[in-house]
Amino acid sequence: MASLPGGKSGLFVLLTLGWYLIFPNVMSCTNMETGVFYSDCQEVLTPILAFFCTLPPLIIAVLLYISAHGERPMVGLETPKVREGGAMAVSNVAAHQTQRISNIELAGAAMTIGGVTFTLAYGFIFLIGIFFLLLGSMCAFGGCSDLEQTFVNWIFYPDKAMKIGMAVFLVSAITKLVLEYDLEKSEGGEKPRHAHQKGEEKATTPCPSCGKKLRFPAAYSGEVQCPSCQHIFVTGEG
Repeated sequence: MASLPGGKSGLFVLLTLGWYLIFPNVMSCTNMETGVFYSDCQEVLTPILAFFCTLPPLIIAVLLYISAHGERPMVGLETPKVREGGAMAVSNVAAHQTQRISNIELAGAAMTIGGVTFTLAYGFIFLIGIFFLLLGSMCAFGGCSDLEQTFVNWIFYPDKAMKIGMAVFLVSAITKLVLEYDLEKSEGGEKPRHAHQKGEEKATTPCPSCGKKLRFPAAYSGEVQCPSCQHIFVTGEG
């Protein structure tokens, strides 16, 4: 049975994102008995509740998704053809696979940057809020002018960074899923080349050419092609 795109962590992101979008609209600032609408509630209380009730679960979901799906793709194992004279020839399929893997890695990096930016911006706004809360408690005795407007000005750029980071995360995560599906589809759904079978022991070795760490089945013996520099070397012999 096919697994859900992104797995359980992806479903968690979707649920918390839905909660983030729906919760502010559910909040009612109308007195149920009198029918009076309180504008101050809509402008102040609703954003505060949304900030503390909807964003923390979404941030946790984003970080979990990054930790589960931010890894580099498994290296492909392929036995290249040998031309006359002993020169190795890398097929067009292998070249296309390498390009796909590079695109997946790029999308994964953008996804991680967007998620981390989203999280850091939220933390920065939280710290600003604590600072102004303490400042407001001190100003209650002496009086401070335009404190609310100053707070709004201070969080303007962190708020924009948080929204941009979330947008980058979502677009990159969706792009990465599409690219991974395309890569799996092009391989005919077979995964022995990627050493993704449960319970199979893995081995890690650096590429002799560029030093990138490659993973493959520990029992594998033969030629390995580095997806970064295209260097081909032999492992598991001797």
